[in-house]
Amino acid sequence: MNFPKLYSKSFLSKNYVAGFSLSDIVSKQYNKRFICGYCEGLCRDPFELKPCGHIFCEICIFEHFNNKVNSKTAPCPCPNKDCACKFHQKEMNPIGLRSICLKQIFSEIDLKCALGCGSVVSASEMNKHEFLHCEKRLVGCPHNGCTVVLTGKLITDHIIKCFHRVYYCDYCGLPRKYHGAHNCIEELKRTIESKNINNC
Repeated sequence: MNFPKLYSKSFLSKNYVAGFSLSDIVSKQYNKRFICGYCEGLCRDPFELKPCGHIFCEICIFEHFNNKVNSKTAPCPCPNKDCACKFHQKEMNPIGLRSICLKQIFSEIDLKCALGCGSVVSASEMNKHEFLHCEKRLVGCPHNGCTVVLTGKLITDHIIKCFHRVYYCDYCGLPRKYHGAHNCIEELKRTIESKNINNC
């Protein structure tokens, strides 16, 4: 079975913000260096600029750089006007590549799940939680022809009983719909006839 197509509430929202909401931070103390100067949220997949050390969400810094496509370098989008840094695309790196210490500090920031499941997860693990584990994440049914989207808690039962589910008959081995009527002899006859017609 294919993994269900995953949807994040934040990506479906018209008011999409790349970073995590500051109001979801549970930790009493956290390094404000991890607040993205582009979207003003807590960095999601933080990237550090090599020349100046400022940190931004991965999606934010690439969006900023891509908006400056006419130039080989882009100015740092930090709201601090004192930063005159210009950087090349190769000078944008995940924080773990440049500093294991920074990565560790970031992972110690705890967040409430923005989808409302009540879980508290570290900032470094929140993406995985939202897209794979949260019972309130929105998940699309993986069966061809089905357009149902449910929460992660309800989707498993739907996938098993989905009208569009196809499985192989234990007797004849042919694929059939989960709720479809199936006569093994008739299905085998039709399959053989269609193969004979195609081979003519």
